Amino acid sequence: MSTRRPVRLGLVSPPASSLAHRTGDWRTERPVFVELSAPCARDCPAGEDVRGWLTRAQEDGGARAAWERLTARNPLPATMGRVCYRPCEAACLRGRLDEAVGICAVEQALGEQALAQGWPLAAPPAPTGRSVLVVGAGPAGLAAVHRLRQAGHAVHLHESASVLGGMLRYGISAQRLPRAVLDGEVDRLLATGVEVRLRTTVRRLADVVQQYDAVVHCTGVANAIALVHQGVLWRQPAHAGGPAQRTVTYALGQGRAAADAVCEHLAGSPSPVPPPAPVVAYEQLTTWYYADAPRALGPALAGARASRPLQVVPLGADLVTFEARRCLSCGSCFGCDNCYGMCPDDAVGKTGPGAVYEIDLDYCKGCGICAAECPCGAIAMVLEHR
Repeated sequence: MSTRRPVRLGLVSPPASSLAHRTGDWRTERPVFVELSAPCARDCPAGEDVRGWLTRAQEDGGARAAWERLTARNPLPATMGRVCYRPCEAACLRGRLDEAVGICAVEQALGEQALAQGWPLAAPPAPTGRSVLVVGAGPAGLAAVHRLRQAGHAVHLHESASVLGGMLRYGISAQRLPRAVLDGEVDRLLATGVEVRLRTTVRRLADVVQQYDAVVHCTGVANAIALVHQGVLWRQPAHAGGPAQRTVTYALGQGRAAADAVCEHLAGSPSPVPPPAPVVAYEQLTTWYYADAPRALGPALAGARASRPLQVVPLGADLVTFEARRCLSCGSCFGCDNCYGMCPDDAVGKTGPGAVYEIDLDYCKGCGICAAECPCGAIAMVLEHR
């Protein structure tokens, strides 16, 4: 039973909010909390949850948690932070406010901190009893190995060269990608339990496909394919986008996609994949709440060719945190309390620490102030249906 005191309407009504008498039936629209996709993640060929790991990097002492979130999709962050052409930064909405977040600089710094401190990749789950052959140890093959080990499958990696790395080793200079960085990240991946055979060339897939539960063939950025005994499971799409799809980051994403198809097949049923959320637009943000913050980058060294991205010297720990905090958290509530403090009807309540709110629709009049004052566009107004 409600404990609210009855209110006498008129001149003697107390000067309180509408909590004294329910006003929710005035509403023609209602606010709803939404989780929208961020442009940086949409444009990442490797499929990284950029906003997710940047959020963790914002916390004091959060470097390890950020790195673990990052390596859930990309096992080579120190490498990729150096060589990626940064489509995420080109899409970053902060770039329309002042300067884009230095995503690759933070990624590189987290990756090199992990190497310096010996952080291991997450241990694989219990073995599934399934065996998969990966042919080719370039970025696509290494990404496939990572995904398959995440699923608990036994992985056999065959490489025709005498060392692993593919285009990372033979197509990128040691100045831009020091071999100690590449070797450290490859060795860490192999430590999850991978059987490697070097100087082994697979000339006909038909000769090996019957020996394994599946084969992922990743020799070159245009040749990723996943096969099982019954035939082709997945084939890399044609390069409709031209040179932009012939990058290390794109190859990494395609290798993971091939391995995803294998994991789904070996699991016996496809995993339900929810449709992607709409991508938040700059106009949905309330940007004046964000303080001016110039991009905090270390000194940069020009590449051998002007068309290459600059090689960024890793940021110090304090600058990593600062740069991560420049992220606008586009489309995802970060618990700023604006909606809670701005609501004139006290209809927004906090149900826990952090970004945990609820709206009491008995008292919400649908004025839209909470949505208008949300910095990151995480509240939408929808039509009321009664």
